[in-house]
Amino acid sequence: KTTTTTDNNSTMKDVFPNLVAKLERLRLYRGRGGEVMRSAVCRYIQCLATAQTTTKFPLTVRQQVRLLDSCDEHLRHSNENIQKAAADALRVLMRNYFPVSDGQPS
Repeated sequence: KTTTTTDNNSTMKDVFPNLVAKLERLRLYRGRGGEVMRSAVCRYIQCLATAQTTTKFPLTVRQQVRLLDSCDEHLRHSNENIQKAAADALRVLMRNYFPVSDGQPS
């Protein structure tokens, strides 16, 4: 079957935002390679939030909060490199999805 651009966008809408939740369900943060996976997920969130300005399928509020919760979890990790990766992801996520303007409540 040949997929169209619309089919690809529909597939990406389902896969990209929900990948972090799927990785968490599979418990890939545990055991060997867990720290590498945590860093990779933080980078993925950072890239996903950066791409938000150019994609034609913005994240739902629920998906945004899920990514925010994931960053928060990684900020509490004992490894400093994971904390830095989470802070970098959180910075981009907050700037693109939770902006605060002058005169507006935060």
